[in-house]
Amino acid sequence: MALQIKVFDQNLRSTWNEFVANHPFGSPLQYWEWGEVKRSAVWRPIRLGIFDNHQLVGAAQILRRQLPMGFSLFYCPRGPVISWNDDKSIEILSTLLKSVKQDYASWRTLFFRLEPPIINNQPRTGIDAVQDKQSTINNQQLFPYFKSIQPSHTAIVDLTAAKEEILYRMDKDTRYGIRRGAREGVRVVKDGGGSLGLWKQFYKMYKETAQGAFVHRPWRQFEKIFRLMAPRGQAELFLSFLPPRPSGQKSHLPFVITGNLPEGARLIAGAVILKTKLRGYYLWGASKITPEIKSLFGAYILQWEIMQSLKEEGVKSYDLWGVAPNDNPKHSWSGHTLFKKGFGGKRINYLGCLDLPLSPLYRLYHAADYARQKLLKPDLIE
Repeated sequence: MALQIKVFDQNLRSTWNEFVANHPFGSPLQYWEWGEVKRSAVWRPIRLGIFDNHQLVGAAQILRRQLPMGFSLFYCPRGPVISWNDDKSIEILSTLLKSVKQDYASWRTLFFRLEPPIINNQPRTGIDAVQDKQSTINNQQLFPYFKSIQPSHTAIVDLTAAKEEILYRMDKDTRYGIRRGAREGVRVVKDGGGSLGLWKQFYKMYKETAQGAFVHRPWRQFEKIFRLMAPRGQAELFLSFLPPRPSGQKSHLPFVITGNLPEGARLIAGAVILKTKLRGYYLWGASKITPEIKSLFGAYILQWEIMQSLKEEGVKSYDLWGVAPNDNPKHSWSGHTLFKKGFGGKRINYLGCLDLPLSPLYRLYHAADYARQKLLKPDLIE
């Protein structure tokens, strides 16, 4: 029986999420709820499932973005979700591309941009057909995009090892930072959707961190993550803080607490983690940058407690979500790359974005987009 495409509706939400959460190539950006987080006046999610003999073998959550003058584009973040190490992966991809082209191609729908989680520095059977055989890519009419949307260079920490081994793989300065943070009395509060107030405190620190460094996401996105993803175990917030205590006395709080911050606690750093059953992702972080706060090493102990928490939940790995390619000191991510590389993660390079043109105007749009990127942020061109 030929592969079949089915549009998923609300009634199949749990089936969709279960497939994504347990799939080795699944991503939180393919969760049903992430599509609802992004839903707005300009973004609308479309969910396509690929079936082989009534069995779900692929999933593509596509975000349709409305552009001025009636134009639009399609984007599949960290997807589609396909077993890319399977020989049938290219057939599944081809079925998806044909369906999108047949149903959505027009003058005003510019392209379908997919972002398969294919590892460029780790060839596998099915992956070879995409990453190493240019003829296969050409046959699918896919064209590499000149930059990544989600990070194409990252570091992933293996959480299946014993805690002692995970620590041993870290740089000695990172291990020192973790021990120093513990000695200073730093603690971590964890929230899985119980306290909107904690998320608001994180967002205030996040906006302060963003000043002059990067464009911050709007509050409504984090509020949607809190309301839609956190209660389903897809997102968690971690905050490191210094609890109030009389001078010279140690804190009797456990290293990780749940609930609200103790009265008088001082925030140090924070992170919003998205996760599947197999992997956690450090998507957004924030920290106080005063010399006094930095000397507490709260960002180090925060990451260590995140890793331990994920490991206890049975999560297999932790994606630090973005590092500068080849440790390029001129790259805009060079600063946090120095911090992230200390945790001993394996460096991973993804294939990047691929475009399926859906309009004769694609090449014109691509050329204008490239010129704009070269003018504004040339270091992100790959």
